Amino acid sequence: MIVYKYNNDGYYIGEHNCQTGIKGETLYPAGNYTEVKPTFEEGKITKWDGKKWIKIVDNRGKEIYNKETLQKIIWSNIEQWGNDYTDIVPPDITYSWSGNAWVEDSDKVAQKVIDDAKAELSQTDTGMIRVIEDLIDTLIDKNVIAINDLPVEAKDKINNRKILRDKIK
Repeated sequence: MIVYKYNNDGYYIGEHNCQTGIKGETLYPAGNYTEVKPTFEEGKITKWDGKKWIKIVDNRGKEIYNKETLQKIIWSNIEQWGNDYTDIVPPDITYSWSGNAWVEDSDKVAQKVIDDAKAELSQTDTGMIRVIEDLIDTLIDKNVIAINDLPVEAKDKINNRKILRDKIK
């Protein structure tokens, strides 16, 4: 006789061919089993509900997104995720969850504009510093200003940068 085993959560784990004992009795396996043969369906896992086999969508390996943080995770459980997650991909970081869909969030859009501008300014700072150094050098060379006209901290920084640039020439 063949029986169908399931784990403590009811999920199918395989079939077992029962042996016959010396007195002719059927030797059943340890654990949970039923004589009802399960059926299988692509993308679903078979589970014993105590009376019959049911099919449950297997959610393992699905990409889902936190509705608050937009963080993507790979779901590792069979069951459906909680209300804090969705499998709908957010278009970008300027969107918020509205209850059933991602919608553009004007506050996040404004913050992204600010963040992008700060990033661009930061990327151009090094080039701008070099422009200012060259401008100061030109003004000094043309006797428009004297190095001693500058504050001590500025003078020290300019001199230190000149020493460093001379080392790499």
